[in-house]
Amino acid sequence: MKIKELLEFFRVKKEKVMAARRIKNCSSLIKKAIAHFTEKGELDPVSISVDYPNGEGYIVISSMDLVQHFGMSEMEALLFMDAVLKADKKTDKSELSLLLGRLSVGEHLHSGPVPEAMMEKIKNNNPIVWKEYQRICEEEQKKHGISNEETNALMEEEFE
Repeated sequence: MKIKELLEFFRVKKEKVMAARRIKNCSSLIKKAIAHFTEKGELDPVSISVDYPNGEGYIVISSMDLVQHFGMSEMEALLFMDAVLKADKKTDKSELSLLLGRLSVGEHLHSGPVPEAMMEKIKNNNPIVWKEYQRICEEEQKKHGISNEETNALMEEEFE
């Protein structure tokens, strides 16, 4: 399976490219859960445990809770968990604090995608707005150092 086949949950090109990079580099635990999700069409109930950065206990984060209680899509939940695992391994715990803080105040990565029907209406009925939207997305890609050649190569890589 190619990485691009895992990105149907992301509509904006910038999001697809960033998700593709994250999928390529995610931990084996999360890769296994992504493979299960794509093959079976159901979320594997994965849980991780990390210590709070302040040293006062720990938190258990489950893929099911992220989907059911925080409104994340299955793929967003798995990638969020991978980000938490990576941030936990770093000496500087500020990124981990930020990620865990999103859960405690309900500010998670999921920001509510624009419905597919609305995106299609904009594309079909407002070509000037759609063109500007595409231009902004390309600028964002460039800001993050993402070239079209790199993007195309990444999308064609096999998911292992």
